This record gives sequence, C-alpha cells and structure tokens, in this order.
Amino acid sequence: MGKYYCMYCGTPAYSISSLTNGRCEKNPDGKYHVLYEGDEKSKYTCKYCGTPAYSISSLSNGICGKNPNGKSHVPAR
Repeated sequence: MGKYYCMYCGTPAYSISSLTNGRCEKNPDGKYHVLYEGDEKSKYTCKYCGTPAYSISSLSNGICGKNPNGKSHVPAR
C-alpha cells in the first residue's frame, strides 16, 4: 500500500481520508491537508518558480516569491 501526501506540507498518510481530515497550517485557505495528485518522485519541483527538492516537505519549507496564493513552494505534478 502506498502513501498519500499533502501538496502544501508533505504530510504522509496511508489513506486519503485520514490525510484530508487533518489540519494543514500551510494550506492558503487555512483548512485541511490537500491531496498531492502527482506520482511519487525522487525530486519535486515548485510549479511557480522551479525550485527543486527531494521531498514535498522540504520543498514546502521554502518561501516562494512567485506563489500567488501563499508563501510556500507548491510541487508541480
């Protein structure tokens, strides 16, 4: 069984329901974790500025000046 990840913070979960029931502080709407719908990768890239990272959580810890909806990097699919 694979893991599911939040696209805003990289939190892992073993089911979509358990992921999306948790609160996410990096969600620009200030609500719950949002499912990352891309494939699991060895490297992730910010969809707004192209910054690379080896995990979604590492990527989302950085500040992205080009993100129109928040402060953090967001992974491209």
